[in-house]
Amino acid sequence: AVNLPSTVLWRQWAAIAAIAGVLERKVWTYTVGSNHYPNQFIWLIGPPAAGKTVLTSVVQDLWYGIKEINVAPSSASSASFVDALRAGEKRIVRPAEFVIPVQYNAVAAAINELGVFLQAYDNEMVATLTDLYDGKRYGERKRTSKIEYVLEAPCVNMLAGGTPSFLSDLLPPGAWDQGLMSRVMLIFQGGAIRPELFSDNKSDKEFFKKLLEDLKRINGAYGLISFSPEAKAAIIAWDSLGGP
Repeated sequence: AVNLPSTVLWRQWAAIAAIAGVLERKVWTYTVGSNHYPNQFIWLIGPPAAGKTVLTSVVQDLWYGIKEINVAPSSASSASFVDALRAGEKRIVRPAEFVIPVQYNAVAAAINELGVFLQAYDNEMVATLTDLYDGKRYGERKRTSKIEYVLEAPCVNMLAGGTPSFLSDLLPPGAWDQGLMSRVMLIFQGGAIRPELFSDNKSDKEFFKKLLEDLKRINGAYGLISFSPEAKAAIIAWDSLGGP
């Protein structure tokens, strides 16, 4: 955008998060014998006042601008987060294309501060997020209240901001390369771009409107993602090297 006090790297990943939150399970690719969806857990990591919150706020505003997107609360327990996901039931019916109706549950979370969302290393929340990221069947049964439900096709997208010191305090040593953290894209940036203090925000508002219109068009996408032979060859070569 025109006057966001944030680096290009973070803007790029905020844009990826915004698009993933809109695509949900409406598009997919088929690899290694199953469908894979574009959901993302993206954490912007850097010092305070580096421009993380302004990006998470803009992405949240964009999601709110599309009425079909189910946006999660910024602070939630494991149970209330799953409740938000359950509330985001979607059903896609496209009879003109002879497509079998698709049903799934989706939620998009824009977390300004990870310290509010994960106040401690909550094993239950971490386990829940780990399960939900994979997009497989998720269910719970509680003995006390006899609540039982199953989400056949969950979809969770998350963009969050945090500091290195918070991550260091939050995560035990063994958590860095397994479970939830193996699914999170950690985007580190050490500095910030200082904005012009008295800039005219008219151009910013116009730019935001254009971004929102683009996302609304993306929201209508549906189907299998195809790759050109050249793109397939490049992806296979990258994967064979271990994903450098």
